[in-house]
Amino acid sequence: MRTMPASGPIPQSNTPDISSWLSGRVASLYRFASAWAARRRAAREAAMLYRLNDTELRDMGLVQADIAAIISATYRRD
Repeated sequence: MRTMPASGPIPQSNTPDISSWLSGRVASLYRFASAWAARRRAAREAAMLYRLNDTELRDMGLVQADIAAIISATYRRD
């Protein structure tokens, strides 16, 4: 039967750097949560605009066709 030779502690260069891996995962999770929150906020704002009637939109200087441009951030008021 073979046995493993007794060796000292594992050298630091061979151990994975857990703290940098974990901080990378936390940063990724934070970016994901921030992007998800931004998409949800944009969806709520779009739903609010679509609920407005033509008179309310006209009071703001908008028409129904402007809503899609506002959502895609391509709206320009000339």
